[in-house]
Amino acid sequence: MTKIIGGTVLDTNLAPIASCPIEIELIQAQGFVVIGKYSLTPKMSVQTGPAGTWTATVVENDSITPSGTLYRITEKIPSAHGGSKNYIIQVLTTLGGGTNQILDLIVPSLSTVGTINTYLTKAYADATYSTVGTSVGPPGPTGPPGASGAAGYIGVANRAALDALTPVSNLLVIQTDRMIAWIWNGTKYVQFNDPVFTGSGQRDANLLAPSIGDSYYQDVNTVAEGPVYRNHAGQWRFPWNMPWGEVFGAYAEITVPSATFTTLADIAGLSITFTHVANRRIMLTAHGLCESSAAGDLIVINISDGTPTQLDQASTYIGIAAVTHHWNCAYRTAGTGSSQTFKVRGQRALGTGNGKVTAGASFKAYIQAVDIGPSGVPA
Repeated sequence: MTKIIGGTVLDTNLAPIASCPIEIELIQAQGFVVIGKYSLTPKMSVQTGPAGTWTATVVENDSITPSGTLYRITEKIPSAHGGSKNYIIQVLTTLGGGTNQILDLIVPSLSTVGTINTYLTKAYADATYSTVGTSVGPPGPTGPPGASGAAGYIGVANRAALDALTPVSNLLVIQTDRMIAWIWNGTKYVQFNDPVFTGSGQRDANLLAPSIGDSYYQDVNTVAEGPVYRNHAGQWRFPWNMPWGEVFGAYAEITVPSATFTTLADIAGLSITFTHVANRRIMLTAHGLCESSAAGDLIVINISDGTPTQLDQASTYIGIAAVTHHWNCAYRTAGTGSSQTFKVRGQRALGTGNGKVTAGASFKAYIQAVDIGPSGVPA
């Protein structure tokens, strides 16, 4: 009908406090034992020993009438060492022998509001936060990840473990396989940092139901490396309001002279075909040298689309035969989301000679497409 309870009293430096008064009070109702029919002393006192420990023998609560009685433990710690501490405990017949530590017997408030608990039980805390401070996470104030002091979050092994977790509002959850930080917003877990993924499959398996503004780092060790964001159109894109640089696959060059031309003709090797995201501005540029076999010729170089429709041109007067001259062309257009072709064409517009685009290893002729920013809403 009785059990031994006990605890340890430490000061703020974690040193034991000897001779500290401990008050044990029966609360919620005055009780008496049914078996034997004797009343219980509502309050008793003990003291800590040299090691700061104390014990007391108390009657089990489920042997006391009326039901619902509890014990309040007050450790009367001097204010210089942190001040008194109070514990509300329940001592049951199911407890084992020996000294039962009071922290294992703490009883929470029994009040609830709707379906949301207004208290945190020790059993729930042990089950839910057993990995707090031991999971791989950000450094604590006294050591590396996982060290003492690295508390304040729950560690889960993977996305499946996160989905199985009982949500706790405003508590950080670290998914350790991908190092994603999550916060429950009352409806769903939302990511709190930029995780690293090596492909879209890995991303989609972890970032379920992504929201606008969610982001991650794309670790692919190619020109596509970098941050990626979820846009208003529900797509994963590079930052929409920023230039994206050279369009992948949209560069061509030659390092040997072209075939000669008189009438308008394509310059072999100076053509690009690519598919780019719609509503993105593209700057087309082409550059090189040209010459003609006869003085007095007019050489025209242009950028055309695939139809071909001329988009821009450079006209060069050849004063001396076989002497090279620079030409430059540029045109701003937009991505369509479908395949687009652009190319360089040449013509001897006036004169009698044969024109050509001149190129070499140290003076290449080229055409390229560069993304310079958005031309419309995300697409």
